[in-house]
Amino acid sequence: MRTLLQSLLTILSFLSLSLVFAQTGVDCANAEAVVPSSNCNYSNHTTTGVEYWLTFVATNEHVNISLVTTKFGIDALHIHSLSLVEGACGAQIEMRGDELPFADDAEELAIDLNASDLIVGQTYYIIARRQATTHVCNKLSCTSNGSTNPTVFDLCIEDIDVVIPVDFNNEKPSSGFAMEVNRG
Repeated sequence: MRTLLQSLLTILSFLSLSLVFAQTGVDCANAEAVVPSSNCNYSNHTTTGVEYWLTFVATNEHVNISLVTTKFGIDALHIHSLSLVEGACGAQIEMRGDELPFADDAEELAIDLNASDLIVGQTYYIIARRQATTHVCNKLSCTSNGSTNPTVFDLCIEDIDVVIPVDFNNEKPSSGFAMEVNRG
């Protein structure tokens, strides 16, 4: 009897853990944690929902968020837009957002989102959406239409250094523009 009870508890524990892990990324409260780094180290993600949530703690004031999704050409579902938001779940404010262009031919579908003025140590959220948001797109790849087919994408958060060059005649630098080091 004791062995049977232990077996049942083990099975129930496993099932509850499976359900918890199955919920990763579905909303703000279950956002998947990613870690920024000084190099772009892509992590792989899969979603069947309309949007996928990720979270990170800023380690630099300036970051580049890079997302690469399905290769184009088969009209497959892919990540179409990316947003960086701040604030507590349920009260977020979008800081930056970008969407794929509506091009018929592309080698890879990629979004690069640069963000500045982050507060080091603060938690931020990223929302990767499978649907077009700012433009009208009638292609299958622009809307999930309730599809549960998985979408796979790679994402990295890279800390970047922003260089503000000295103005003419060594005047005080202007914060109206900035240069980023090109690492190829």
